[in-house]
Amino acid sequence: MIDISTNAITLLTIAAAVAAFVDTLAGGGGLITVPALLLAGLPPLNALATNKVQGSIGTLTASLLLMRKGFLKPAQLKAPQFYCALAAGLGTVLVQFLPAVWLSRIVPLVLLMMASQGRALGPFFLGRVWLFGVRPYSRPQRMQKPLIL
Repeated sequence: MIDISTNAITLLTIAAAVAAFVDTLAGGGGLITVPALLLAGLPPLNALATNKVQGSIGTLTASLLLMRKGFLKPAQLKAPQFYCALAAGLGTVLVQFLPAVWLSRIVPLVLLMMASQGRALGPFFLGRVWLFGVRPYSRPQRMQKPLIL
């Protein structure tokens, strides 16, 4: 068990709240929580797992709310759910076989690439995202009715 001070728990709680707010607006809350967890002394595997659970709960909550309000239909989610489950499963298997030393070096680099909005590998991934049926960098659609939570 990792011994974490009260100050670290307070800072992690604040980081989680800020990350949840950022995820609600634009996504990318993991760019806040993963470094915070790593700085608190969690091993990279535990930090990634904690971030995945937090993000999954937030996404599930938001999806259910949007479905209840009528902005999202379950039929629209079939392909994205398949690709998300496939990628999450492959990532989970892969990360368990990587040595912790590698993860402690790879995770900060990936976070930096994500923080730079994928400009380093953006052209490589754009074509693949388009193939999955998601139009990258498209203009947001105007909502039919206002979202009142």
